[in-house]
Amino acid sequence: MNKLLWLLFSVVMVAAGCSGSDDSELKALTQRIEELEGQVTTIPATSAATAVSSTSIAATTTTTTTTTIERITFTSDRYGDAEIFVMNADGTQVHQLTDSPGHSSSSPSWSLDRQHIAFTSSRNGGDEIFVMNADGTQIRQLTTNDDYNMSPAWSPDGQQIAFVNILNASFEIFVMNADGTQMRQLTNNGYIDTNPGWLPDGQHISFTRWRSGGSEVFVVNANGTQVRQLTDNDYTYSNSNAEWSPDGRHIAFTSDRDGDAEIFVMNADGTQIRQLTTNNDHEMHPAWSPDGQYLAFLSDRYGDYEIFVMNADGTGTYSTGQKGFDVTWGGSYGPELGAPTRGDKEFESQTTTSTIPTTTTTPSAHIAFTSSRNGGNEIFVMNADGTQLRQLTDNDYDDSNPTRSPDGQHIAFTSNRNGDYGIYVMDADGTQVRRLTDNDSDAEPVWSQDSQYIAFTRGSWRDNEIYVINANGTQIRQLTNNDYDDASPAWSPDGRHIAFTSNRDEDYEIFIMAIDGTETRQLTDSNNYFDLNPLWSPNGQHIAFKGTSDEGYGIFVIDVNGSQVLQLTDNDSDADPVWSHDSQYIAFSREDSWPNYEIFVMNADGTQVQQLTNDDRFNTGPVWSPDSQRITFTSGISPHEGPAEIFIINADGTDPHSSGQQGFVAYWE
Repeated sequence: MNKLLWLLFSVVMVAAGCSGSDDSELKALTQRIEELEGQVTTIPATSAATAVSSTSIAATTTTTTTTTIERITFTSDRYGDAEIFVMNADGTQVHQLTDSPGHSSSSPSWSLDRQHIAFTSSRNGGDEIFVMNADGTQIRQLTTNDDYNMSPAWSPDGQQIAFVNILNASFEIFVMNADGTQMRQLTNNGYIDTNPGWLPDGQHISFTRWRSGGSEVFVVNANGTQVRQLTDNDYTYSNSNAEWSPDGRHIAFTSDRDGDAEIFVMNADGTQIRQLTTNNDHEMHPAWSPDGQYLAFLSDRYGDYEIFVMNADGTGTYSTGQKGFDVTWGGSYGPELGAPTRGDKEFESQTTTSTIPTTTTTPSAHIAFTSSRNGGNEIFVMNADGTQLRQLTDNDYDDSNPTRSPDGQHIAFTSNRNGDYGIYVMDADGTQVRRLTDNDSDAEPVWSQDSQYIAFTRGSWRDNEIYVINANGTQIRQLTNNDYDDASPAWSPDGRHIAFTSNRDEDYEIFIMAIDGTETRQLTDSNNYFDLNPLWSPNGQHIAFKGTSDEGYGIFVIDVNGSQVLQLTDNDSDADPVWSHDSQYIAFSREDSWPNYEIFVMNADGTQVQQLTNDDRFNTGPVWSPDSQRITFTSGISPHEGPAEIFIINADGTDPHSSGQQGFVAYWE
């Protein structure tokens, strides 16, 4: 039955088959959905609009002695049946709240005080409305009838719940008290009325009305009087999933008026409609953050529907890395989101982290590196002071190029342990090593920001192609296919593009493409020179690279749209550029007098170049600490003489010291 409900509330599926007031057409729609039920495995449900009053905002922003973090709830069928989960807004700390094997639980809606969640479940037979505590305990059934009840939405005062009831093959909006008493019908027509959501004033309820050809957004008084239509496209398009901003001034909604489902915002009276998302994918089901600064929504831009977050003006979009539907915002899982309760499960296989632009990174104290101290290259981890050394790989072969997934759960690397080189993944502690690719020329693994995919190169010298594979080793996809050398893939921070180097323009230039290999654009045109090794700035606005010009070799920066190429340095030996995590600085190495190299730092615009080391050694490979306060680098007598040691220095050049360990730094964690 849960698939039926998802289909009923899917923008695409419902828009394709909704009818007018004819009962026979409604029954035909239901019959068609039942026919499709077995063919659809994951159809996103329309989330119940959850309105939050201005009083709620004040409550969540007031300083208290406890740590109550606003979180996102959603529905997922990752374990088989649809269940309700809660997570941080960056996709971390996923906890399962419901556990009803063989049945579905969906459409979570938070009460104003964040103490309760109303939801739909089929655990007792038909679909009914239930309420549970915020931690998933004390589940209580509110509706008990032979009809289908779904999509609950709490009133701002927490005293009432609006919901959808399928009555005599007609979808109507109902309201009941929060304890399930005094059920009353607000709409009564032959159309399909769905997605109730309370206005912050508690006096009105928005909903979506479906007719043949499309849908429109309506508002009705909480007592059922004065139905008003807010969108008006003559049902030519589908306008649905209305979600009121916490201050009641704006409405976010889904519309396919540009050809596919996108997120729009309009004023509360239906004027000044603005489109926030613009692409060829499906973006739907917006949900406001309690402070009104962000919108969570669903998108299939990476294949499956994932939960994304963006600023309220449509900028700063990132993926949480979590797959699901029924997205709502505004719940907390206790003071600390601590020990799991009930049958709570930590999501393991797909848990990812995407960096929220406004969140500062807490510095950590571990460094990963490679070392050949025992013969072949192996991967190690140590504290920043060189203590607590842990060897993660141990074999007679070459394990190198480790790169940690952004969620910190896994490490990708290259290895020839099976006789030829391939891409491998292991857990962050070195366990569960598994081979992802079986080609003898795979190299340069790089993670997407959501930790779901790994890009890499395959081929031979001057004849490489770029591939992407799921992090679990499935669905390998070739992104480039030509007779040229495409190499050095680099993911954009938002996960939507890959920058790379190619000689398809005869000389090597920097290119950018969508993650499916389409929309390839050439960013640089060096006129018979070489631009190599692109590196995105963490804010996603610029790409640094090693390049050449009439003035010689140097480090360059270019805007991601291909404009404003800026040569930052003009020294032929400048190499290893790396961005600080705040995108403010670039560290690099420069030859002093062969074989001596030193570590330098400069502003992102090339100003204020500062030399950090001055010790007549071969200092290369700078890597920033997560807080952008320290830099590790490798120091040796020369490139080929004696073992190289890992050194650490403050970003201002003070306190240079050896970690006491030999190797080549890969990353901080």
